Amino acid sequence: MASTTSFLRRALPVLTLLLFLPMVGPSPSQATVGDLSARLDLAESADTRADTPRVSLRLARRRVTIEERTRVTVVLRPRSSFSRAQVRSLRSARVKVRVRGPGVRRLVTARATGRRVRVVLRRMPAGIHRVRAVFPGNALLGRARSPIRRLTVVAAAGGGGDGGGGGGGEIPADFPHDTNAGVPPGTVLTPYSGSSTIDRAGTVIEDKILGCVRVTAPGVVIRRSRLSCGGQVVVGSYDGDYTGAPLLLEDVEIDCGDGPGTAVGDANVVVRRADISGCENGFDLNQAVTIADSYIHDLWNGGDAHLDGIQLASAHLVGSEWVKGALDITIRHNTIYGVGADGSLGTSAIISNPVGDENILIENNLLAGGAVALYCDYEGTATNYRVIDNRFSRRFSSKVGAYGPSTGCSDETLSGNVYHETGLPVRLD
Repeated sequence: MASTTSFLRRALPVLTLLLFLPMVGPSPSQATVGDLSARLDLAESADTRADTPRVSLRLARRRVTIEERTRVTVVLRPRSSFSRAQVRSLRSARVKVRVRGPGVRRLVTARATGRRVRVVLRRMPAGIHRVRAVFPGNALLGRARSPIRRLTVVAAAGGGGDGGGGGGGEIPADFPHDTNAGVPPGTVLTPYSGSSTIDRAGTVIEDKILGCVRVTAPGVVIRRSRLSCGGQVVVGSYDGDYTGAPLLLEDVEIDCGDGPGTAVGDANVVVRRADISGCENGFDLNQAVTIADSYIHDLWNGGDAHLDGIQLASAHLVGSEWVKGALDITIRHNTIYGVGADGSLGTSAIISNPVGDENILIENNLLAGGAVALYCDYEGTATNYRVIDNRFSRRFSSKVGAYGPSTGCSDETLSGNVYHETGLPVRLD
């Protein structure tokens, strides 16, 4: 989390909601999509020897029909002890994706590009299938496996996530998802060799593989690139670091190494068509940020995480003074799931401050998951806080979030918000 204050701000509403539940009931972070066997499957961890990479596997959708193909992404992550030669050996490594299920025993082999592999599995019969990625090893590194993921294949369209009372909720073709956000297919990426602090105005970085970066100059562009690092903010454009043209992130993929961290923070940024996953928080926002046409999903929900797709920070900088609340934030036409990669519900898709936010527009997004999907300012009415034409999906929970679609929103400007699956109006409390 960005700070103790931020942690407390986001924890308090969840704790308040828990007071109304039976003591034996699950907490939001424990509410899972799937049964105990799914937890056991996911607990099967990869090899942990020092000479093996970390292997993670993500399913674009955990539930498909017999008529649909399944898209799989595998990521190979080096350990901090790896030599340069070992790291290089992962960039074009061979990976196997193994599928086991009723009447199915398949093995698909593909080669990595920039330590990442994408494969599309053939159609499969109905049933619950186990999917795992295997790095077979090479001359420098030992064999390693990903945890197992469960894929549910059904006979007809119309299910949502695995269990949890969800109902439908597939992502419409015109909303951001795995094929229209992130690095475009066919893009050839090469390692970035510049400084992690970008301090030259107007710098343009394209078609690169980067770690953490900090932007301290106006007009920087990062386009068609992958950025990944663990335990911190992957892309930092911090309040007060510079003035002028915002940082532009376009057609990028950002992850935090499947661990605690935030993809992007926290001021003077425009984001278009980003694919964000594997972080505790997609965004931490102070002021002057626009996020559009982006896909935030499969976040990290381990340990003491308080997972949020987007969180509005507790203050923004005006001159040399910090002022309560976030300012001038636009969140338009995104798919935002407040859900872990294992299907567990996090804290929110979007969470605001108790009070003080100003000029916030949340428009035409697809939202699901969390304790509730959307926390508006819940200790009073914000200034020009608008929630317009959004779709709230029951994909992961019959209530959208564990306890409902929203809280603190009834006194904000609301219009055109519906349940995604039915198109019927949704009541935002």
